[in-house]
Amino acid sequence: MVATPESAGQQGRPGLHALGYVQDAIDTQLRLASKRRNRDKRKALGLQTSTVVLSATISVLLGLKVSAPIESILANVALGLGALVTVLAAVDAFFDHRALWVGRTITMAHLEALRRQLEYEKASTAGPLSSERLSFFFTALETVVKDDRAAWLELRISGPDLGRRSSNP
Repeated sequence: MVATPESAGQQGRPGLHALGYVQDAIDTQLRLASKRRNRDKRKALGLQTSTVVLSATISVLLGLKVSAPIESILANVALGLGALVTVLAAVDAFFDHRALWVGRTITMAHLEALRRQLEYEKASTAGPLSSERLSFFFTALETVVKDDRAAWLELRISGPDLGRRSSNP
């Protein structure tokens, strides 16, 4: 069952009126999106940095002028690092943390805009917001959350497209 502002007081949250419920729900979704965005950003940057550093290390190891026994060892190390780069690139392509990061950033922008719109309406209205306006904000929040989940699901279903780096989650 999807909680609504009207049902919030009926679900063990006495005294919490619809406006507070909508504000709390927006803030909760912003915290979740921020946490997810930061996680995906960290993973995207970590994978990208790792592959670049390891690739450069391979070039250096293969280019070093050393004695034959050491050259053989360095070539074997470079071979292992090359395999690791391949695995990291596959993980990056499969999970596409960059697209997730961008998608979460878009979700946060929508949530922040919704929060600003709600705050502006609260400040510019003489009395409490009408139930119609509160329902509008709640429905808009549900749409943002639904779109975020749909984008995540689409990315998971469609799988990696190795020839494209989409900014649309």
